[in-house]
Order: sequence, then structure tokens, then C-alpha cells
Amino acid sequence: WKATARMEDEQSGEGVFGRELEKTIKEVVPNLDPLDAPEFDPVAYINEIFPDERSLTHAKLESDDVSKKRRPHHRLDVRLASVKREMISISEDISRSVRQHSCQRMQTKQAVDDAKTSIQDLFDKIRGIKEKAEKSEKMVQEICRDIKSLDCAKTHLTTTIAALMKLHMLVQAVDMLVKMSEQKQYKEVANRLGAVDMLFLDFQSYSHIPKIQQLKKTMVKERAKLQTQIIAEFQSYGTNPSMGLDDMVVMLREGCLVMQALGVKAKDELLIWFSRSKLAPYTNIFGPGKPAAELRQCDRRYAWLRRTLREYDEQFGGIFPKSWGVPAVLSRDFCYLTKDHLRTVLKSQVQTMDINALVA
Repeated sequence: WKATARMEDEQSGEGVFGRELEKTIKEVVPNLDPLDAPEFDPVAYINEIFPDERSLTHAKLESDDVSKKRRPHHRLDVRLASVKREMISISEDISRSVRQHSCQRMQTKQAVDDAKTSIQDLFDKIRGIKEKAEKSEKMVQEICRDIKSLDCAKTHLTTTIAALMKLHMLVQAVDMLVKMSEQKQYKEVANRLGAVDMLFLDFQSYSHIPKIQQLKKTMVKERAKLQTQIIAEFQSYGTNPSMGLDDMVVMLREGCLVMQALGVKAKDELLIWFSRSKLAPYTNIFGPGKPAAELRQCDRRYAWLRRTLREYDEQFGGIFPKSWGVPAVLSRDFCYLTKDHLRTVLKSQVQTMDINALVA
């Protein structure tokens, strides 16, 4: 029976610790009470205390504190009384432990409630901090957006101020250019033309603005006026008694600077006019139908060119820039005219022409 009960307890696993755990507890807290042994056998324990029937009734003398007498007690009664006292003591210990655990449970419950309250407060604080952080982030975004808008406004304002300053400079430059042109200050006009062109480059994207359009029209008119005016100055060279020759040379030299600043087209038109004006007498003397147009007088043509180039060096050598190559232009146009003249002469004399005389 005893073995069967132990097997049932081991199979159920209730109230029985593992063997290794019980061994460890026994090593840490040694206990000599056989009732605490895990392999306690109540039958063997009773048989050990009461090995026979006589031991159940065998008397044991014990002193009575009241009567100061010794009276006999059976060993069974003594053992039962001892067990009852131990049971009462254990019951009291259990009750005391229950009361202590009850108090501790209440304290634990209070501590758990306090912990829950603290956790809830902590959650509320975290939630509040999160809301404040979200508000702060939103505020920072708004501030950044405002800063970006202000930065864009600053950039636009700076660009506007710079554009207005350049527009003011352009207006002043155009007005000064017109005044200098009227006063024939051609050197300053040449310098101003480049500056005005540079300023107009900054306003290419503003060409639709009426003020810019007006300034452009003014400059187009002024350029045409300057070109016509300088060509007229060349035409009056040597015929204006109110101005000395040296002053006229200086003015025409500065006029060439203006024509160069006006561009290649203006310079070429001046050279074309100058070449035609210088070669006009050549056509009057050696043109087809003239007495000097005969083939036997070709030497006179080149003599006239040499004389004309010498006159150019004397009169206009200090006026035109060397880089323009005006003598080369005159020589080139002279050759073209001579070719046309000789072609016309040869065509008119094709029937009466003596080939041998030409070859000789």
C-alpha cells in the first residue's frame, strides 16, 4: 500500500518536490525531524515509537507542577499531547503567516495600484511631451517656411534693387551718350557705347518692359545718327574754316573709334564711302570713253594709285587706325575698278585691236 501511494504521489506530482531540489534544500537547511523527510513512512515511524502493544500502555512518570507529585502517563497519551501541541503551534504559525501575508498582500496591492497610477501618470506625461514635441515640430516647420519665404523675398528684393540700379545707370548712360554725341565728344562716346551695350545685356529678359523698349529705340536712333554724323564729319574734312586742321584730325580719329564701337557693319560702311569718294576722280579720268582710258595709258592708272596712296598717308594716315588697312582697301577697290574699265575697253576695241601690239 505504501509503495502504491508513493507511486501515485509521484505520478500526480502534487506536494512532492523534485529529488534534486529536495536534496539541495536538505544540504542548505539541514533538518533532523523525521516528519520533514521526503521519504517519510508513517507506518515505520509509528512502529519505531511503539514497537509492541506493551509500549502503548507502558506508563511514564511525569511531575505535576501544582501538586508537586509524580503521576503516571501512558506513552501514547504523551505522544498525542505532544503532537497536538505541535499542531497547535503549527496552526498558530500558519495563522500568523496568513495574517502577515494578508497584510503584505494588501501592501502589495496598494503598491501595485500606486505603480499603475505612476505608470498612468508617466504615460500622461509622455503623451504631453509628445504633443508638445509635435507642436514644436510644427512651429519649427512654420518658422522654416517663413524663413524660406523671407529668404526668397530677400533674393527678389536684392535682384530688384540691382536691376533698378542698373536701369538707373543705363538711363544715365544713354542720356550722357546723347549729350556727348551732340557735343561731338567722340572719344567719350566710344567708351560709353561699350558700357551701354554691356548694360543692355543684363536686360535681355526684360525687353518687354516699355522703358527698356524706349531705351533700345533711343539707342538705335542714336547709333544711326552717330554713323551719319561721323561720315558727314569726314565729308567736311578740310572744308570747315571754323575748325583747325589739327582739331579736325583729332575729332575724325575719335570718330573712327566710335565707328569701331558701333560694330563691323558701321566700320565697313565708312570704308566703302571713303573708298568710293577717293576713287571717284579715278573713274572720271580713266573711265570708259575717257581720253585716258586707252590701253596704252595703263601706266598712268598705277601712277595715279601711287599718288593717291601718298595723299592718303599725308591727309588720313593719322586718322584711320592701322588695323583697318585702309590702303589695302583702296588698292583692292582700285583693282576691281581697273578690271571693269579694261574689260569694257577691250570689248569696245575687239574688232580693231592689234594682238601683236598688246603682246609686245
